Amino acid sequence: MNSMIPIACGCLLHGAVFAGSTADEPVALVPIPLSAGVAQPDSAGEFMFRRAWTVVPESAAGKSVQFIQPARNQGMGKRGSEWFDAAWLSLTPSGPPAGVRMPLVDGEPVTANAGDRYRVGINLRASELGKTAVVVELQTADGRALAASAPLSPSVAGAEGAHRHVVDLEIPADESYRGPMQLAFMGVDLDPSWGFGTIDLDQASIARIKTDSEAFESLFNGRDFDGWLGASEAYEVRDGAIRTVPEKSGGANLYSEDAYGDFVLRFRFMVEPGSNNGIAIRAPLTGDAAYQGMEVQLLENSHPKYAGLKDWQFHGSIYGLAPALRGYQRPPGEWNDQEIRAEGRRITVTLNGKVITDVDLDEALAAGPPSGQAHPGARKAAGHIGFCGHGDPVAYKDLRIQPLSGQKGDNRGPAGG
Repeated sequence: MNSMIPIACGCLLHGAVFAGSTADEPVALVPIPLSAGVAQPDSAGEFMFRRAWTVVPESAAGKSVQFIQPARNQGMGKRGSEWFDAAWLSLTPSGPPAGVRMPLVDGEPVTANAGDRYRVGINLRASELGKTAVVVELQTADGRALAASAPLSPSVAGAEGAHRHVVDLEIPADESYRGPMQLAFMGVDLDPSWGFGTIDLDQASIARIKTDSEAFESLFNGRDFDGWLGASEAYEVRDGAIRTVPEKSGGANLYSEDAYGDFVLRFRFMVEPGSNNGIAIRAPLTGDAAYQGMEVQLLENSHPKYAGLKDWQFHGSIYGLAPALRGYQRPPGEWNDQEIRAEGRRITVTLNGKVITDVDLDEALAAGPPSGQAHPGARKAAGHIGFCGHGDPVAYKDLRIQPLSGQKGDNRGPAGG
């Protein structure tokens, strides 16, 4: 990025209810689209839809509040590949409070209900540390804050400091408002004496926080590999999680004993810088799971060694078949929530409450696999769930699955279809 463009921010709104960071618990995240009512698809980035966002106050538009779409070749440091597909909004705390907001619509307006919880994600970076921050708010239709986060501010300045911040917001139990809600990002002046500072916002997401239905069953007991087959020596169970043993896990796969056709798989994962792994779906117990079945990529995208990958190799992509949106993964060392839904010929991947992959396999194969290699596994109707080891440290926990087809496959056969 060449220079940061300002947007005015001010002090925190009074009367807001503050929520902390996300709790370490398995949850179901139901995404709410942020491009409702906008003709363009949201794959280009949430903040490109200027008509969907209202600048607060209106006088700040085009002056202290600006939307920018960077070119792919702009120098943006190590995280450039995470940012090229979305415009960003830049805020400067100097003058009256300012920010942006938009109505929440999911088919129909999202209304406030006491006790409802929401998870909001946003990528942030700042020009100077300790000067600027952003508060995430759920607001009434007239702009009153129903719930708000603590101020969010990057810990490292510049492009290298850009990473995802995630907060949970809850409508207070005593809140009587039942009308439509808005999502808002309001600027905070952490050091008014300093007078000027920018903070960039990019790739927002919001999802309802729910609990799993009773139809979900555990895939991992948290203690041992009961119910799993394959290279168990390349993995270990520690602190309730399945963790790779890096020096043993290169090319070593671990599979569920049961095979599944249509399903919803939910789990949490954590990576270290540069980690690479994969989730096998509808895979046989032998052969290359990425091609004899399908592999949902699991990758710590921001590492510079991955700058030259094909778009179908990044996190959440169906390897060799379909690319995923980037920029919605939490930093290394933090737990991510992911869902993989396989229903007929459609595969959907949701990361931290944002749909990053939504592909019809027949459409993906219509002109031949993007990788240029034969992909017979994309035709399979059932197979095993698995971890595809690549010799890097990765941890998984809270694995649970809901079979949608009502049938499990042969638990030790090739699982074709």
